[in-house]
Amino acid sequence: MTTSIRSSTFGGNDGGSFDDSHNIDVWGRITQIFVRSGKYVDSIGVGYANGKFINHGGTGGGESVINLGPDEIISKVLGRSGKYVDQIMFLSSKGAVYGPFGGRGRRPFHGRLPR
Repeated sequence: MTTSIRSSTFGGNDGGSFDDSHNIDVWGRITQIFVRSGKYVDSIGVGYANGKFINHGGTGGGESVINLGPDEIISKVLGRSGKYVDQIMFLSSKGAVYGPFGGRGRRPFHGRLPR
């Protein structure tokens, strides 16, 4: 059984914070993550099991798509940032590493999600 926990909202100086948490019984689990990146991470989008999609950011850079398996969740998010999110990487419950997406980056950040 997976427990979902709502985090604080986040956002940088050039954008506003946001909260995309939803009722998992209605929206379902995250099935896809879309990252547009070049030198920086330009946008991140999330696809849910009910077919809904939410995106934050622009249209620059190239697009990469992560397709999560039926019993796979993101367990950790790593990255680097300065004024912008320079780099992001996702680690899954199945041991997969997705990324890094973006450039070399500045200060490292990380977030571990409960299992």
